[in-house]
Amino acid sequence: MTSEQAVRARATMPAIPPGIVRAQDYEDFAVHCMAAPALGWLAGGGAREAALRANTEAFAAVRIVPRLLRTLSGGHTRVQLCGQILAHPLLLAPLASQTLLHAGGEPECARGAAAADAAMVVSTLSAFTLEDVATAASGPSCTIFTARPKP
Repeated sequence: MTSEQAVRARATMPAIPPGIVRAQDYEDFAVHCMAAPALGWLAGGGAREAALRANTEAFAAVRIVPRLLRTLSGGHTRVQLCGQILAHPLLLAPLASQTLLHAGGEPECARGAAAADAAMVVSTLSAFTLEDVATAASGPSCTIFTARPKP
């Protein structure tokens, strides 16, 4: 897929593409709407991909145990983080150099997070100022900044 085809695919994509029912489905779908070099950068990991492998294995080990015949009244997914009540415990993880994936970079990601009522963790290696990212976000104002790399 050329970069131009990838841009066209993104422009016509519905809010949630058909067949998307789990997080892994987005990665599978990305093959059809991202240029190969960008997808390789996004899906890959640094060094020997040790952290990527460990995170994938740890996530796969998480089990949800259903509790049958329990009342769900009062149940919720809310969580308090940084003094802010969030609708759910989902945050967009920090990702540097987002302009490699979309010209709008982190501000566009912040708009997406706001649309999903999610908070966003901003990388210190953003191509935009933190003020630009914060201005773009209209959702939860709990933005967490990562530690600066050592000089």
